Amino acid sequence: MRASPVILVGMHRSGTSVTMKALRDCGLFIGKHTTDLHCEARFFRRTNDAVIQGAGGEWHCPEPAVEAIRDPARRAQMVEQINRMLDRRLETQFLTSRQRLMVRLGIPFAWGFKDPRTCVTLPIWMERYPDAKVIHLIRHPLDVALSLQRREITRSAPSPREAPALNDLRRGLELWRLHDACVREAWPTVRHGLEMRFEEILDSPRACLARLVEFCELGTSPGRIARVAGGFDTTRRGRYLDGIPEEALAMAASLPAAVEYGYHRDLRRAGAAAPSA
Repeated sequence: MRASPVILVGMHRSGTSVTMKALRDCGLFIGKHTTDLHCEARFFRRTNDAVIQGAGGEWHCPEPAVEAIRDPARRAQMVEQINRMLDRRLETQFLTSRQRLMVRLGIPFAWGFKDPRTCVTLPIWMERYPDAKVIHLIRHPLDVALSLQRREITRSAPSPREAPALNDLRRGLELWRLHDACVREAWPTVRHGLEMRFEEILDSPRACLARLVEFCELGTSPGRIARVAGGFDTTRRGRYLDGIPEEALAMAASLPAAVEYGYHRDLRRAGAAAPSA
């Protein structure tokens, strides 16, 4: 087991699930108990939840945890909390019997985890794993906000902890801004980092996956990379262009990070193409 993991971060609905699935299929171990749809190790998701909820936040309302992590004393307590959970439960709740045997035999293997909540808790994880390989996946803010909105509208039995505000595109855009800001704030502490836009992957899945595999040092063959890259649904690019209100375009265009990532150019084109009232 390598000393440090691959950590994939990105806002909810940013393509992190399909990207982590591709890395898993290219040889990255991501845990024995993972959610089927999201390729998230339950152990790491529970760990992040414990920290965020312990600070009074939730995944859809992480602001209290963001403020707590910025306080050095409270962050030190969170680091201690995570260290205790990992030292006691990582082997039994994350590793399979095969991986545990490999650890005992001293056989290294690449491993990692993905959880959008890690955007918020990244400073804590960097204290635990200062040499982690961190991948920051970014997706168009309107695609993210619309995906959140559609999921909440179609969900038949919402959890009591879910926020009705997610039906509002403004809250989705604010969450995109907040998660991006958290990663950018923590990025100077990342020694081995790679940022990639989900749109890049959808445009060139094979080349981007090869780059990710090289970054993670997975040693995957070109043939296998080509086969796995074929699993990306390239129609997911630019879904926000379908009937998006002008108000939402304006809100997204006002996000400084959207401008820095170049998304404002797409927003201008969409606004020009939108029918006038």
